[in-house]
Amino acid sequence: MTNTKKARIVLEGRHGFQHSLLTQKKALDELNVASRRNKCGGLVIFFGAPGCGVTTVLKQFKSTLEQEPFWPRCEQFSSRVSLIDHVLDCAGLRNDFDYTSSVPKSLIEFSFITGRRTIIIDGLEDYLSSKYSYPQLLPHIHRFATCSNGFLVVATTQDKKLFQKCRDLNIDFKQEIILDDEIGREESEQFINNFWRSCNEFLGENLYLSNELRTFALGGNNGTLSSLIARLEILYAAKTIGFELNFHSFADFETFELGVWNELYS
Repeated sequence: MTNTKKARIVLEGRHGFQHSLLTQKKALDELNVASRRNKCGGLVIFFGAPGCGVTTVLKQFKSTLEQEPFWPRCEQFSSRVSLIDHVLDCAGLRNDFDYTSSVPKSLIEFSFITGRRTIIIDGLEDYLSSKYSYPQLLPHIHRFATCSNGFLVVATTQDKKLFQKCRDLNIDFKQEIILDDEIGREESEQFINNFWRSCNEFLGENLYLSNELRTFALGGNNGTLSSLIARLEILYAAKTIGFELNFHSFADFETFELGVWNELYS
């Protein structure tokens, strides 16, 4: 049976900057429930747009686990033959690389002894290449989730096609978490007004958001609420401490943001 869960908090009025944090918390709760419920292997496929907090949720999830998960890093993947070999390397079983696409007995035994049975794969699409495409990647995920002493595989992707292919895998325990953080232009405008007003009321300030700054906040938004919040927070912090708003293009904004953080923590 496939259980589909959508982690989505509806933006309302003065919900303000807490929106993103609450969305991420709900996603974390879903991961923890899946981890507690599943003891025989399975797949949690986590879908979210860039900047919406998927990796942040994974780091929080890792901290809640009793045993350290296997968390292979994609940037170290180029020299590995398969995802299975990459997880072996992550487990310190370098001499047990298996080129037959099965899950090596040594990894299963190691997992049984140590209690480490969670595999986190952040950014499935980053593993794809001309030599390692869907027909190779997906069976390896399936083998991890269905082998004896099965692993709970928590995999994330921003690729809708890959997300759908993972949904189609024949795995007894399979759960989907969709971190839906995308907002349109009209909702963004409304959120900016509510955010700025709420901050002024909470801090007893009367800071003004000019049209130019509003344009920068909107223009830098990649379609997710989290990225919009990040820009608004840095703009409000700069206004609060009287930091000079000396950027004139989106390219200058990163330097400006770094300057604000340095000023806040100096």
